[in-house]
Amino acid sequence: MSNNYLRRIYVKLAGAVTLVVVLALVANAMLSHVVFERALAPQMAAKVASVGASIRALVVKAVDSQIAFGELYGVEQRFEEVKREMTEVSYIALADVRGKVLHQRFDPPQGSVDYFRSPELLGLLERREAQASAVRRVGNQYVVSLPI
Repeated sequence: MSNNYLRRIYVKLAGAVTLVVVLALVANAMLSHVVFERALAPQMAAKVASVGASIRALVVKAVDSQIAFGELYGVEQRFEEVKREMTEVSYIALADVRGKVLHQRFDPPQGSVDYFRSPELLGLLERREAQASAVRRVGNQYVVSLPI
């Protein structure tokens, strides 16, 4: 057998092995990303729910002081403070029991209007449990809802 023939076989074999290894690395990276995202989402949700509980306490205190929910003052400023404290937060909103957003800050994710009006979320609001909902993916963001 000639050296050229063996060299061509060796190059083809090396190329095939390299392709298989690269594909395995890409698959591993994608799988690792999915697993990491699934593990991270509940931890971030707990952190966001904690911040949401503090906002909830302020809103409840204001409403108990006879300030109408739709006329709350300083909500956007508090949202700005939250953004400085938690840079991971990309959208914050307060919605009424019909799902109408009354106060919001930053860019809403795609599908947020439908999410706020979904029967599942409105049912959570009607029960008025001071417990955060499960993490939901809305558009390209994860959303944690907390009834007030």
